[in-house]
Amino acid sequence: VDTLWHAKQGTYDGDSTLRVPSPQVRLATMGDTARQPVLHAPAAFVRLVDAEANRRYFHMFKAGVSAVGTGQQETLGWVFLVPADHQPTSLFVRGLRFDLANRSSEAEDLLAALGELPPPPAAEEDSQTAQARGDEGTVGPREGIRAGHVATQIELTNQLPRPISTNYATGLEVRDGAVHGGKATARKPPGSLSRNTRADTIYVPSHLACVRLRIEADQAQSLLGAARTLAASLQGVWLEDDRGQKWEPFAYVWDQGGEQEISVDAFNPIRSARQLPVEQMRSGHQLYLYFRVSRGITIKSYHIGQSTFQEAELRVP
Repeated sequence: VDTLWHAKQGTYDGDSTLRVPSPQVRLATMGDTARQPVLHAPAAFVRLVDAEANRRYFHMFKAGVSAVGTGQQETLGWVFLVPADHQPTSLFVRGLRFDLANRSSEAEDLLAALGELPPPPAAEEDSQTAQARGDEGTVGPREGIRAGHVATQIELTNQLPRPISTNYATGLEVRDGAVHGGKATARKPPGSLSRNTRADTIYVPSHLACVRLRIEADQAQSLLGAARTLAASLQGVWLEDDRGQKWEPFAYVWDQGGEQEISVDAFNPIRSARQLPVEQMRSGHQLYLYFRVSRGITIKSYHIGQSTFQEAELRVP
């Protein structure tokens, strides 16, 4: 049985990851002689990794294993072993009941739905290595109307533009040298940074990757252009990958040379360009957007609403 999940707080965990353990899923069936439904635990789950090719990875449930996904939406299939004379009637997921209909009984359909075994788990190490190097992609010119800012660089990194001292950035939640949340303006310390108070990254869980996009102001040259820019700035900003998934920024850093305004909120992504300090930017300022994304994708474009976009190319191992 396939189920479709969307990345929302309460459905996904705080680290933008969907985790569904076996006890949260049950299938109800009725037999020819049964007087009441029988509930079955899933024996395995299948994760759709390529919708266009209908490519799926098959995982058996065992102790400590949950169905896991990190995409903006995930299709998870649940595999049950039931008596031959039973027919499925309902699926129960996290306390919700779904009636089942239009069942396929073709053997080839079932085999296709079961998918294949996943590849060896080497991608996480590859992605961590690429992120540590700060692998850089390409960003094309702006297409569409001016929207107040334009992207100039895209790279695979969670580094701050410059390290900060937590003594000069009250309001940020910092652990092990990484900013986990909060909003503050970090002043440049007068001397060298202590290891105990130094922070140089924004926290991203190890099973995800971080994409950093540098943007600059792109001001309109006329009153009509200014009106269009204002309208565009009210819309959302996002990256889009080769699977059609949209990724919204969860953090930004406004580097003003001597100070860095840092805002990090993993639970509430930035949904409008008006949430960014683009209008306050001056010559020499840089603004960086941070995105938590799944591995195994390729970033293909950056969007400001429906009317402005830039082609991009960045492989996320």
